[in-house]
Amino acid sequence: MPHFNKLLIMAIAMCSLCACRKDLSLPAPPLVTDTLTAVVTGEPGHMNIHSLDTTLRALFPFGHEILELDVDQDGVPDIQFNVSNHISPGSQQRRSWVKCLHSGVSIASYNTNDTVFLHVDTVGTNIHHYSACAAYNSTYGVYSIQTGINHAKYLGPGTLIQYQDSFDLDSALLGSNGGSSMWATADYAYYYSSDDYCHSLPPGITRFLGFRVTETDGAVRLGWIKLESQGFSEILLFHYAIQN
Repeated sequence: MPHFNKLLIMAIAMCSLCACRKDLSLPAPPLVTDTLTAVVTGEPGHMNIHSLDTTLRALFPFGHEILELDVDQDGVPDIQFNVSNHISPGSQQRRSWVKCLHSGVSIASYNTNDTVFLHVDTVGTNIHHYSACAAYNSTYGVYSIQTGINHAKYLGPGTLIQYQDSFDLDSALLGSNGGSSMWATADYAYYYSSDDYCHSLPPGITRFLGFRVTETDGAVRLGWIKLESQGFSEILLFHYAIQN
């Protein structure tokens, strides 16, 4: 009988240990939060997605097209896309840009330094050639460095956008073929300026623009716009998404 009691006590102890042991094979329950603090470009989870499927194209030789987006669907336009084409004697200006229409919305950005390069052609008319961001060739020297310049982020699919990211832009130049102008200076020389814009939306590659909307009640919502540049004055807009 004592031997039987001993076995019974051991069995009860083993059962108690098994009952207390955590089943490591079961996954931990998901952590539920009241507010989502990040979104992923191209991912539909917890997002309201709105289809655009629109090509914004400026007609030749003179054209200016606009598309306004009410991203939070409150009846007030938030973001505006522009493309333009303008011909003048001796030059053609083609541009595309985006701008925010009120202080509650801003565009995801990054901060960097920009360099302006200069080449002076002293043959004949003493022409000054400027290029921004990158030198055309080795004859260009550094003219100036502009510090702390904000530019729009062009994000690939699957990129994380977080509340704490930088959203320091209310407008951004998406593309430009540069520009030129000529006039007489005090010594009767001509002056010519040309830009090589390094921070353009890459042509022919699908990208995302991140944005942040602060509502009148202080609530913050993140979103993204899927788009593609088809040239300096042509943009394909696929769709946009904003947090629920």
